[in-house]
Amino acid sequence: MQKIKTLSHVYVRPEPIMSGASIYLKLHIIASQMERLENTKESCLNKIDMANQRLELLENRYNNLKNLL
Repeated sequence: MQKIKTLSHVYVRPEPIMSGASIYLKLHIIASQMERLENTKESCLNKIDMANQRLELLENRYNNLKNLL
């Protein structure tokens, strides 16, 4: 809905009906955004896995040093 303000009134009118081409374009944009989000999600999960592996290595090193003392 679009609001059209005048000095004394506010009119509300529905959005114009989109053509098939603009609907297709919007769907294409949404699909590409979803793909980017999926790639970002995968990248973040990979970084979390790498951080967990580093943490495990540091914990192992710490425990080994602690055992030596």
